[in-house]
Amino acid sequence: MSEEEIKKEFGILKPDLEAWGKFVDQIIKNIIRNYRYGEIQIFPKYRLKNEQSFINKAW
Repeated sequence: MSEEEIKKEFGILKPDLEAWGKFVDQIIKNIIRNYRYGEIQIFPKYRLKNEQSFINKAW
């Protein structure tokens, strides 16, 4: 797979990966809030790799 093909594929997948990250993030936050797991000072937050990082991993 060429670098251009990887960029294109990442562009196609990016909205779905973003939505999945938000979904998982919300589930984890709800679990923490509902079950009051100690004193959480920093809540988890998803992050999506940037295009170049994705290319480096896929290449």
